[in-house]
Amino acid sequence: VMKVIVAFVLFVFCSFAFSHEVEEEFFEHDQKQFELLKKETPSVENTPNIFADWQKILAHTPALKSAKLYVSPDMELGRSFSNNSIVVTPELEKFPSAYRFFILLHEAGHLVKRHDDALVKLFIRLDAKNNKNVEFSQVTVVTHVLEFEADAYAFQRMYDFGYNVSEVWPLFEELGRSVPGDTISHPSPQRRIEAMKSINF
Repeated sequence: VMKVIVAFVLFVFCSFAFSHEVEEEFFEHDQKQFELLKKETPSVENTPNIFADWQKILAHTPALKSAKLYVSPDMELGRSFSNNSIVVTPELEKFPSAYRFFILLHEAGHLVKRHDDALVKLFIRLDAKNNKNVEFSQVTVVTHVLEFEADAYAFQRMYDFGYNVSEVWPLFEELGRSVPGDTISHPSPQRRIEAMKSINF
């Protein structure tokens, strides 16, 4: 019995150590990408609409009280990071208000729902199989679910701020012209629209 207990304790310890190592690698990689994007952050004065909208969101979202927003010309649209930060493109300043608000809320949704934790768990599970070639099908399933969840969060919060989500359909139509199908990280714009139209609340 003692041997079984010792073996179990060693298994738990090794599993914990392995999981911790994968988690550290994930956050280290995420932080490096964040630092690269953060290097050339324009001043708040150059993007007043973006930061005004962000302040509105912060004022009505207690879960984001410690979150930070940065603007980088190297960012395509927006992305959330595991250090409780969001980086967006300065081009959002020129976007229609509804587009800008939706993108900010979508990225906020990733933070509020702790989607970085879900990704860490996924990579731990893949590494546990000693799978050196990333199983793209598994990654895609998880990342698409996370994107749908962030869309749903933004969809519902848009109404809180007086917007009609139908105002952002043209944004997705524009995205669909450049990226018409699914990618490993995002479902197609058309699928995202359909998913949001099916939400009842």
